Amino acid sequence: MNVIYRLIPGCIRTDCMKHSGKSYKNINTENTALNSKKEKTGYDEDKELEKKNLIWNMLGSGVYAITSMLLGVIASRILGKEEGGIIFFAFSTLGQQLYIISYFGMRPIQMTDMAFKCSFGDYLRFRMITSAAALAGGIIYSVLFAGSLNKMLIWFSMVLYKVFDGIADCYETEYQRQGRLYMTGKSSLLRTVFSAAVFIIATIITKNALYGSAAFAVSGFISVYIFAAFPLKSIKAVDYSVKKGSILKLFNLSKLLFLSSFVDIYIFAAAKYAVNSALGDEANAYFNTLFIPTSVINLMAGFIIRPALTMLSVNYERGEIKLFNKRILKISLYIAGFTICAMAAAKIMGIRVLSMLLGTGISELKQYENSFLILILGGGFYALLNLFYYILVIIKERNAIFAVYILGGITAYFLSERMAKSAGIEGAAVSYLILMVFVSFMFIAVFLKKLLSIKGEKEYQDA
Repeated sequence: MNVIYRLIPGCIRTDCMKHSGKSYKNINTENTALNSKKEKTGYDEDKELEKKNLIWNMLGSGVYAITSMLLGVIASRILGKEEGGIIFFAFSTLGQQLYIISYFGMRPIQMTDMAFKCSFGDYLRFRMITSAAALAGGIIYSVLFAGSLNKMLIWFSMVLYKVFDGIADCYETEYQRQGRLYMTGKSSLLRTVFSAAVFIIATIITKNALYGSAAFAVSGFISVYIFAAFPLKSIKAVDYSVKKGSILKLFNLSKLLFLSSFVDIYIFAAAKYAVNSALGDEANAYFNTLFIPTSVINLMAGFIIRPALTMLSVNYERGEIKLFNKRILKISLYIAGFTICAMAAAKIMGIRVLSMLLGTGISELKQYENSFLILILGGGFYALLNLFYYILVIIKERNAIFAVYILGGITAYFLSERMAKSAGIEGAAVSYLILMVFVSFMFIAVFLKKLLSIKGEKEYQDA
């Protein structure tokens, strides 16, 4: 989950290490091109910069999300549904799960370190270690569960790409921390377009999923350096030094966020794991294609959530609880609106559009129309879940987040495969909806409890 934060209380109050002798004031002086006359945080109200950040962030996030959704569809059209199903699972399910290990909950922590108590070098070294762990996990999972050498190598190639994606995220987060969100968007956009083009061209030429996946992995490595790492050197304020003890400190800061994110992705993908295990590669292609509008809802919600999180953090810090709640309600209504519109569009022409994407007859997909609508509704609840995840981080309820995710993960483990085996794709879709509703409502309950606690404290102080 990629977010923009100004300050989340508690994330940076642990003394992670001083910023290599540079005062915060001096760091901002080096960023005069961005913020020569504004506050020391660098996050001013400059409308031009805000517009630039918004446009590039939307482009980068949009293309990244669309590519993630359509890569398996493209593979299915070129190579057939079975090979496409392998790509779908390797990239959007297994690869995304292992990306979370590489990510390790670092973006919100790095972004909220506005006092630069940890250097970029500290964050990058930590990300290299977590990326190595993700790669090792990918190798082990592929060897144990792939079932064939060809599938194992495809899985591994896709996981390798996602590991490089995790490393790139560290650079792109630093752009945000330096007040250059537009550079984050540019990097994401260019990396995604370059790698997707390499994958498509290699797959068309070779007509081989393994060769296309291997080319994709190599392009991921190249794109990290060209589009993420190299441009960062132009920002002189970035500190590449590494301090002793920073690894353990960052681990302690991120471990709960990581575990929560890891379980979150498992909950989100449990239905996909169930389809892969119980129904096979071809069913994977169908199910993941039906899943596409769900991801679109989350993408659209992200365009609203991400920019708002900065001001939500500010509102909470200043004790502006009414404004804080008003912003949350407004975003929730946007999510509801997106979901209703998506379900209406899906009912009218969804199956026709998906049949064109997958290259199958309408009648072949018509049997999955109910599953399609159920997944879209589940996607709306997942977008709501993501909103309240970030809200709970802002209000310092990390332990509650973790507890909810553990309950959700246990439920997913016992529910998803059982429903996929008993009711096929529709059973998997229903299990997804149940899980999204359950976790969303649990998060909202924690939030409401916190509000009541804040209200009680205020009344006590006023008494």
